[in-house]
Amino acid sequence: MSRSESLALRRADLIAQCDLQRRDLALTAGDVGRSLWVVDAAVVASRRAAAHPALLVGFVIVAAVVLRPSRVIRLLTLGLPAVLSVRRVAALWLHRRHHGRDLLDS
Repeated sequence: MSRSESLALRRADLIAQCDLQRRDLALTAGDVGRSLWVVDAAVVASRRAAAHPALLVGFVIVAAVVLRPSRVIRLLTLGLPAVLSVRRVAALWLHRRHHGRDLLDS
């Protein structure tokens, strides 16, 4: 086998590997895109809930009727600290982001 034939085979092999990697990357990117869509939907839902506290109270009342009250209490005791923590982190992030802009503007 000549050097040019060897290089041609190597090139074909590398192109095939690139094609496989592109397909894997496309599948992974699709999975990441779907995951980000779920995160975006959760953010939108949490913003709506924060903007409409009556809606949140209504949801808790419906959940209490559908689920047993003990489960609702357990969910609230687990969920409330998580919600408060997320709000604190968001407030800190917005605070740092705002002050970072001030430093860049001056």
